[in-house]
Amino acid sequence: MKGNVDGPAASAQFTDLRSITVSPSGTLYVVDQYAIRALSTDGVVTTLAGNVNEYGYDDAVGSAARFNTLGNLAVGKDGTIYVTANDAVRKLTPDGAVSTVLNARLPMWGLSGLTIDGHDNLYVGDWYGIWKLSPRGELSLFAGGKKDGNSMSRDGTGSDAVLVDIRNMTIDKVGVLYITESQVEGPMCSGTHSVVRKIDQNGVVTTIAGKPYDCFNSPGSSDGQGRTANFFYPEGITANIDGNLYVADNSNELIRRVTPDGMVTTIAGKAREQGSSD
Repeated sequence: MKGNVDGPAASAQFTDLRSITVSPSGTLYVVDQYAIRALSTDGVVTTLAGNVNEYGYDDAVGSAARFNTLGNLAVGKDGTIYVTANDAVRKLTPDGAVSTVLNARLPMWGLSGLTIDGHDNLYVGDWYGIWKLSPRGELSLFAGGKKDGNSMSRDGTGSDAVLVDIRNMTIDKVGVLYITESQVEGPMCSGTHSVVRKIDQNGVVTTIAGKPYDCFNSPGSSDGQGRTANFFYPEGITANIDGNLYVADNSNELIRRVTPDGMVTTIAGKAREQGSSD
């Protein structure tokens, strides 16, 4: 049942859950339509900022703040929450104050991912690049950034790399970024582009799994090493403490594991079979 009821987890209600992240203390934070809500370690749901049913754009405190379309979440060491909202990054401090830390305009191409490192540098993805926002508010291009009309991805360093249709990103314990890219049909032919890519601390981009855009590619779900594996519209991605990646392979309806050396294994779901069975 949809709703926006706070309280004990068993009786709480949500309306339109989107992103989720966890703080160092174990508190879960979720985007619920136009609000940011928390589930504490003792099982209590609280609305921290915004109103589930009211759309808007106001920097304010707690329930007086308003958000438009909310996207990805990230949490800093001090408990500050960051969220993408249309073409902006908003900040929610532990005392409930909401402010805007980045208004993304050209040369950015819309926001499609967000994560934070151990030094509180934010990494913000647009469709074609990864941008780094320092705690002092300095914005710089970290990797990619070129809109290639042929949609041909290319590994490389910094702006020499070509990134295509970034969907999401995560960061591991040593500060290495991983991104998913998905393009079901390219502009030149019907080939697909569904990959997982790695970006190290020096901005070196490497495709570690999946098949980059090619006119002869077709969607698939085969496991395997590196580029022998297939994905079909991979989106969500996270990393565990051992360096393994877990990917929500959207159109395959699968959860896939990618090891640090690029071995892809399906760990849950049946390829292209929708359902809700445990």
